[in-house]
Amino acid sequence: MALTQATLVQYYTNINLGDAPSAADAAFLGALAAQTQSGAISDADAVSRLIELYANDTTKVAIATYQYFTGVAPGEAGLKFLVGGDSNETGPLANTTDLNDAYYAQFNQENRFYNFAANLALGSAAAADVEEVYGDLSYDDAVDLAYEEVIGTAAADAAGIDVDEAKAYLKSDAVESYLAARAAELLPGEDAGYAKNVLLIGFLLNEAIKADVGRYADSTDQKVRDLLLDGTLNNPLAEDLFEA
Repeated sequence: MALTQATLVQYYTNINLGDAPSAADAAFLGALAAQTQSGAISDADAVSRLIELYANDTTKVAIATYQYFTGVAPGEAGLKFLVGGDSNETGPLANTTDLNDAYYAQFNQENRFYNFAANLALGSAAAADVEEVYGDLSYDDAVDLAYEEVIGTAAADAAGIDVDEAKAYLKSDAVESYLAARAAELLPGEDAGYAKNVLLIGFLLNEAIKADVGRYADSTDQKVRDLLLDGTLNNPLAEDLFEA
């Protein structure tokens, strides 16, 4: 069944917790729908494209970082606060700096992951637990641990990723220096080694989401596809891998 523009606009609104697309985005969704109607692409391809373009840097940022740093993904109310755009600008729980607001327009996807990682490493209820694990680790040891937790050798191998090469890149002076510089900007006053390790986690979560590899990528994608159907997280088909 070919998708319509109205359906794709509703899907967009659902995965962004009530935030409707701009006129330009709605026009793009219309063009995407036309491709499904002509048979140029499948409905499944259109949905995957929609999610990649309009959830990877919003809803998936919130889900993946909270899941990693706190062990629990946000529920609908939490996601509405973190992502919901114009739909949560007023009221007692108003948030004018959510991921669909102007504040985050200045950040690309990678920097959104850094920002959320830095905030959660300092401000979440589980911050002390994260610091206990990563606070005293060398950068290279943090790479080994975080890579396995976020992506995992088995998942990387299945996706055709050379794990040794990937880890060597992460441990290179260029990447380490870059993360150290960003850590000094986002976590001033924190232990430099720990701050660098925190941003490494953000870096890996971003790469996992982009490549769609690993359990965090799987879990966030399932949750977004659950939201896509009706704007809720009640679809029993959207299994949470972290509940097992």
